[in-house]
Parts: sequence; structure tokens; C-alpha cells
Amino acid sequence: MRLNWDGGNANLLRGTNALEITTAVGPWGGGEVWIGCGGYTNSFTGPITLWPGAGLRTYSFSPTSGSALGSTNADLVMHSGYMVIQSGTAGAQITQKRDFYFEGLASFRLDCDVISKTNTLRFASMNRLNRGAVAFYTYTGGPKYFGANARVIVDSGVPTPTNGMVTPYIGSWYWSGAWAWLDPTFMNYLPDTGFTNAVFTRTGLSGATATDIVDAATTGSETVPSGGVTVYALRAKYPLLANASGDKISIASGGLILHVAPANPTVHTAPLDFGDAEGIIWAPNGNIHRFDGIIMARNGITFCPSYVQDGYSQITLNANNSTSLFGRITVNGGVINCGTPTCLGPTTNVVYLNGMAGGNNHNAIAGLNLNGQTISNPVELGPCGGSLCGSGTMNGKISGVGPLGLAVSGYLTINSSNDYTGGTYVYNDMLDVGANGYLG
Repeated sequence: MRLNWDGGNANLLRGTNALEITTAVGPWGGGEVWIGCGGYTNSFTGPITLWPGAGLRTYSFSPTSGSALGSTNADLVMHSGYMVIQSGTAGAQITQKRDFYFEGLASFRLDCDVISKTNTLRFASMNRLNRGAVAFYTYTGGPKYFGANARVIVDSGVPTPTNGMVTPYIGSWYWSGAWAWLDPTFMNYLPDTGFTNAVFTRTGLSGATATDIVDAATTGSETVPSGGVTVYALRAKYPLLANASGDKISIASGGLILHVAPANPTVHTAPLDFGDAEGIIWAPNGNIHRFDGIIMARNGITFCPSYVQDGYSQITLNANNSTSLFGRITVNGGVINCGTPTCLGPTTNVVYLNGMAGGNNHNAIAGLNLNGQTISNPVELGPCGGSLCGSGTMNGKISGVGPLGLAVSGYLTINSSNDYTGGTYVYNDMLDVGANGYLG
């Protein structure tokens, strides 16, 4: 069964076939299906698939029944999309142990009407596809942190923690309402209570070591220590500034969280080195973080917004990275703004868009803003799709299976011969397909 939904309840689900939730307004929209609202026990046993912009809100008012998702071990597959696990005063135990597969940005919110009650979501396994990411978050009025009353437990497939955290493609946020995102953290994992918020082991870059999870630039800008510094993972709120020698910040795990900052854009001039790790950059809504310093990576970078419905996360790459940044540039949501023609590294680097094919400011857009530049890097569209934004010239070939959104602001020229198969959606202003170019 495939549901195109823009809101409403499906209190009782029965059957064994697959449930696939898309959106009512095409691949760029948003909609949410609610099930279990009346306290019903669902007998649905088929796999569940969520596509970009689609949400599934489950209500489970019994602490032991786990009724909201049905009695099954079938797969849960999230191509972006989000889930809200809502419980009543007794807490909820969602214990069907579905195998969980994810790409783009998959988001989970665990709510509980009484803060002292436990809300648990359990999976048989976690399986990452196409450099996807997972954001677990809680909501105002409920438990703020994971591991005590908000629990996500996985039987297999959780990466082994190192230095007090799992891989940085799993993150956590606390939502205080009105799109205010507080206290973003990396995640740890404990066998008894599941995912927990990782602990920052040092405040500030000075004296940090390669095993530290560092909270830097917390009250104002911070300059790279003389000789440079290596940390295991890093969170920053205010600018990270280069020193006179141009020394770099090395991030051993590849994990970088950009906090909500007062300045917009927040300009970082410090060189960043992700080494052999996949650089994973999380950014909050409402901010633009600009990197004037070079980005060094040998295994690409992956950009993730704070939440699947947050289309305003942006980073600007403003340096010449042609000799320092190598590997795939993955955008799971939000927008990468191109500050120079070479900001994406050499033209052999593929830009992989896999969040949503949306308009300029739409939910969950996975966008590449040409920003007036001529870009020659090839673009691949994952199953979730993505968008080209702004004005400029695209010379790189566009391929892949997902839809392409063209969120044009000004005049966008496409000169490449493209073969993507997911369709094209054009928003705003002028699109020019050059004499030697064509759409997929």
C-alpha cells in the first residue's frame, strides 16, 4: 500500500503487504501519517518505507504492547523522512525489532507525556546506505537526553564506540520548539540503555589531544593553537580562526558539529583536516557557516542538516580546495554554497545529492548552490534526489536515479549532457539549457 499524505490519522493498520509513505504534493513536499492515535493495536506485519518529506507518527499508550508499528520484524527503510514516537503517561516500548535501513537524513523524535516515564525504540539492526545519517532528538517537555528515559536500542549493526562516541554520522539534538535547536551532540552506545549523548571531554582547543571530544569557541571566536591541534571530534559555535602560521585543526573521527551562532554567516578561517576519515559536518537551521580556510580530506565530506524538515542549514565553501579535498561530496540535506569554482576539490570529485528535490527554502532540500560560479564537478542524484540552486553555469554531468529540482535565482545555465532518470522540477526565474546540454 502506498500513501500520499498531507496529514491525518490512520488509527488502525492491518495486513501483510508493504506500507510506503510519500507526500501529497510530489517529491518536494511534506506530509505526516499518524497511526495508533486511538490506542489501537495494529496487526500490520509488512515492511515500512518512508520517502523524503514523509513522516510517520506512532502513538503507543501501553508500556509493554509496542502496538504502534504492528507485530513484525519486517524492514523499516527511510530514504530521508522522519518518525515521531509518541507515548502517553505510561511510556511506550516499541519492541518489534525491525531491521532499519537509512540513507539521506533519517530523523527520529522520542516524546513522552510524562518526563519520568521511559520511551523505547528497538531495532534488530542498523544499516547505512549511500553515506546516510541519523538524527535522534527529543522535544521540550520530554526527556532532554538519551539513555535514561529516551532509549534507542539496537541488537546488531551499531558501530563500536571509540573514545566515548560512535561514528559521527549518528547525532542528537534537543528541540525546544519554534525551530530552536539546542545542545547538539555526538552519540555513544551502552548495551543496557542504548544510545546516549556523548560527553565533551574538553572545552577549548588548547591542550586538546587526539582522543578528546572538544567543545570549542563556546563564548567567542577561538584561534588555532600554535603548531596546530588534533582532536577526536569537534563542536563549534563561534568562528574557528587561523593563526599567523596557518596551522590546522585535525579531526580524527571526521565529526564536526556546527552550533547555532548569533552571527550569520559565521566565518571560519582555520584550515580543517579530516585525514582518512569521512568528514561529517552537521549544521543547524537558520545559520550559514562559511569556511574561508581550506578543507583537507582524502575520503570526501558528508553534509547533514539538523533535522530532515530543516531546509535552511547551509555551509559555504569559500577556499580553493582543488589540491586538498578528495572523494565524494555528499549532501543529505541543506545546501552547500559554492564560493569559488574549485571549492569542491578537483573536478573528479562527484557531488552526491540525496535529500530532496525542493525549492529554494523548502524542507529537506539537498542542494548545491552554484552562487554565480561555473562548476565542472559531476553531480549524481541518489534515490532521494536533490537540487541545483542559485545562478551560475553547470558544466558537470548530472546522472543518477533521483529527481532534480532547479531552484533558480537569477539565471542558471546547464551545458552538460545529462542522463539522470528521476524527472525535473523547475522553480523561479530563468533556466538555460546550452546548445550542447540537455536534461535527463
